[in-house]
Amino acid sequence: MIKYLYSTRVRIAAFVPLSLRERDGVRGFKKAQIVTARTIYSLLVGTLVLNSSAFAEASAEHNTLEQELAYLAAEKQVVTTASKIPEHVDKTIASTTVITQDDIAHIGARNLLDVLRLVPGIGITQTNLGIRRIEVRGVSTQLSEKVQMLLNGHPLDHNLQNAGSTWVYDDLPVDTIKRVEVVRGPGSALYGANSFLAVINIITQNAKDLNGLHTSAGWG
Repeated sequence: MIKYLYSTRVRIAAFVPLSLRERDGVRGFKKAQIVTARTIYSLLVGTLVLNSSAFAEASAEHNTLEQELAYLAAEKQVVTTASKIPEHVDKTIASTTVITQDDIAHIGARNLLDVLRLVPGIGITQTNLGIRRIEVRGVSTQLSEKVQMLLNGHPLDHNLQNAGSTWVYDDLPVDTIKRVEVVRGPGSALYGANSFLAVINIITQNAKDLNGLHTSAGWG
């Protein structure tokens, strides 16, 4: 241990042996430092372990919740248009897309054309006469007569004068639509020759789906 001896003019450093009491004090101080460091380390490790466990539990609960929500959402994706029997949309052989009421409200659709634009592979084109038609995977006909329009499972185009049921694009209020099932590809075996390009089934709400009074208005 180095101690400094002071004189009036010169500071002299000298090695002075410590007494037993001073040695014990130094040793005790070092031991206290070691114990304190170990305690802090133990607390830090314990805190990290607890935080890791809590994070793992929170992640597991979050994943479980996501799985439950996905399952509930999948339950709603039961379609009947592809084969005329209820089946899950992922189990159908045909290429099927379901547009729900929430999807329609989310995009603020004004008419059925806005809704159909959400479907992959479906496009809306216009003839030189201003007649709008549905294009399926780049293929279209003059009056969309090869696209079968269904309303709650019932065909809308019974004659060539109403081929493609183009009137429904603007005249059907979208706030009455519960879901739209679109089957891309030939459906002639189930729905006849007019179903060569696609089948579009518009399913509207019934009295059980309505809660209270709903009104809407538009202009232009």
